Amino acid sequence: MIYTANTHQGASCIALTSTPDFRKWQDHGPICVGPATGYEARLEGGHPQGSLESANLLHKRNKWHLLVKAKVRDSRPLMWVITSNHMDAFDFADRREFWPGGFGVEVVRD
Repeated sequence: MIYTANTHQGASCIALTSTPDFRKWQDHGPICVGPATGYEARLEGGHPQGSLESANLLHKRNKWHLLVKAKVRDSRPLMWVITSNHMDAFDFADRREFWPGGFGVEVVRD
């Protein structure tokens, strides 16, 4: 399972956890970390470090694809895709725009 979190340094991230039985969970830590310029709580959004959320992890053609909504200051696109050979390592700098005008990627038609 992937989920939205913040690192100890204040960066928004997508983290990974797994379970064999839905009772005992293993934390695998962040798999994708956004900019870390310091956390600034704002109910209206616009955090300096951006906000990674509403993510979806897909495996297609022997590659892993992390779809993520990320409102990054001074950047127009909201929806991004990051591709990796590993399900637990995505470089936010390698993102590319996914679904211009889209708003949520939690469920995507195959």
